[in-house]
Amino acid sequence: MVGVKEKKLTPKEQLFITRYLVDFNATQAAVDAGYSKKTARQTGCDILAKPYIQAAIKKEIDIILKDTRALSLRVVRECEKIAFGKISDIMEFDDDGVTLKSSEEIDSSTIESISFDKTFSKGGTSEKKRVKLYSKEKALEILAKYTTLYSDAPQFPKDQPITIVVQGVAPDAKNADSTNS
Repeated sequence: MVGVKEKKLTPKEQLFITRYLVDFNATQAAVDAGYSKKTARQTGCDILAKPYIQAAIKKEIDIILKDTRALSLRVVRECEKIAFGKISDIMEFDDDGVTLKSSEEIDSSTIESISFDKTFSKGGTSEKKRVKLYSKEKALEILAKYTTLYSDAPQFPKDQPITIVVQGVAPDAKNADSTNS
């Protein structure tokens, strides 16, 4: 960031930045850095608003992006969380039904969306909670490609032409017409 004077970060601010770069969740980063849980949301926003914090985050991101191995590993780790996550990681099942776990217990990086629907009727009010997780199938597909689980697929040299030979009798014009009518 141009014109931002580099300021020495406090240990809490450095920890905040480190935790923020894990999943870009300022509230959780504030809690992890030791700030109050009650004010973590506002504290996270306040910290992110500081230009020297923004500059430090940008600097760290630039370093991460230059190290493509670290970035690749991070992508794989995120895919692993999605691919191998279970619905029981975010919900509890008991005789009374299904209950969402508290936000402190949930790894929100596996959740695509959460919605709440309230229905009012003569009998009272009912509330439905919907949790949509990211695609487990897509994450497994990415991991399979990354780990070359698809290595049994035929491999062709990129610099050589491929010739496909079809064996059998070619249909004559008479038979071709009768099959298309």
